[in-house]
Amino acid sequence: MSSDSYEPNAVKIAAILEMSDGKRMSAMVITPRAQIKMHELLNRPALFLEIETLNGDRLNIAKTALKSVKEIDLKKTQTAELKADKSAYFDPIKVLGLRDGATDIEVRSAYLNLVRRYHPDRFAALNPPEEIEVYLEAMLKRLNAAYEILCGESPGQDGQSGKNRAA
Repeated sequence: MSSDSYEPNAVKIAAILEMSDGKRMSAMVITPRAQIKMHELLNRPALFLEIETLNGDRLNIAKTALKSVKEIDLKKTQTAELKADKSAYFDPIKVLGLRDGATDIEVRSAYLNLVRRYHPDRFAALNPPEEIEVYLEAMLKRLNAAYEILCGESPGQDGQSGKNRAA
C-alpha cells in the first residue's frame, strides 16, 4: 500500500541520498505534508525515511544508514511545465535522453549537447520573452540536476571516468 493512500497531503522531494557505505541513490523522499522541510523530516523521531526510487518502488531506509541527503530543487522546472510525460518523479536518464547502462562519458556528452542547445546565454541577444527565459533556466537546472544525479558530481567537475551505470 502506498503512503499516498493514507497520507493525503504527502509530498515528494527529489534528493540524492548517500549511504553510509558510500553508495549514492537518487530518489523522491516522501514527506507527510506539503510544508515540511528536509531537515525537519530527518530530525523527526521516526527511525526510517520513506522514499520512492526512480522506477517507482517504495522503500523505507533506516536513517542510520544515511551519510548525507542532498535536496534537489526542481521548483522552476515544475512551474515551467517541463514534464513532457507528466510522470510523478524526476528521471535523469530520460532528461538526458540516455539508455540504461550509459557510461559517464556518454552522460557527459549528452549533457554538454543539451546544455549547448538550452543555455539561456545562447538566446540573450534575441531578447526572448520572459516565459522563454524561465523555460530555458528551468531546462538548464533540470539538466544540471540530471547530470549531478547520474555522475555524483556537479557539472563543472571532471567526471569522465567511463564507468557503466547499473540499469
